Amino acid sequence: MSTTPLVTTLFRAQTGVGIVADDVSATSPLANVEPNMASSTFTVIAGGVAYLSVTTTTGDNSISVQASGGANIVITAYDANGNIATDYTGTKSLTFSGPTSSPDGNIPQVNATPMETARNVTFTAGVSSDALSLSVYNMETTALDVRDATFNSFGNIAYDLDLEVSAGSANKLKFSIPPPSSVGAGAVWPSFAVAIYDTYGNPRNTGADSITVTEDHPTVNFLGTATKPA
Repeated sequence: MSTTPLVTTLFRAQTGVGIVADDVSATSPLANVEPNMASSTFTVIAGGVAYLSVTTTTGDNSISVQASGGANIVITAYDANGNIATDYTGTKSLTFSGPTSSPDGNIPQVNATPMETARNVTFTAGVSSDALSLSVYNMETTALDVRDATFNSFGNIAYDLDLEVSAGSANKLKFSIPPPSSVGAGAVWPSFAVAIYDTYGNPRNTGADSITVTEDHPTVNFLGTATKPA
């Protein structure tokens, strides 16, 4: 009996896999007493953890939100071939990073835990089973990454959650270019600017509002264009 050793590499974790052998020689195929020699089925299991990934619970890896908004997120552990690493199970200490604080100091967080502060997250068969909610406040284009002591989502831009954060609703007026503290009598007051901001100190760069400037002193007469579009 003649045998030929074969080496097969399987990458996808799955069940019910079998190997079938058949003589497909173009010159002198063997008589097919048993046309397809098949192995019994077996299971291909995932390899060890290679990286972590962050998505929304609906599977998105890129979202647009307003300041104070966010998303419900899930963390998944994968092996080097993109299979879910089911042996990543139990309580893991994870640290999230990426989003930054707003101009008024509002800190981005996951379940009330600030960025760059470790928190425990429970995993079942490679997927986070805790409800995780991201909240962001700064107007920016950024990405949410995650890491434990060994594995992270830094290795590929497809592993993190891309965020486009826009300003929230108009909330207050602030001098974006403050007026000088003093000016000579009869002199032209140097230009200043007033802008509309959201609750978190982000400038609101869209809309059709107008801003009116008035004097706040009984002996001062404001001469100039008092109302301008924002």
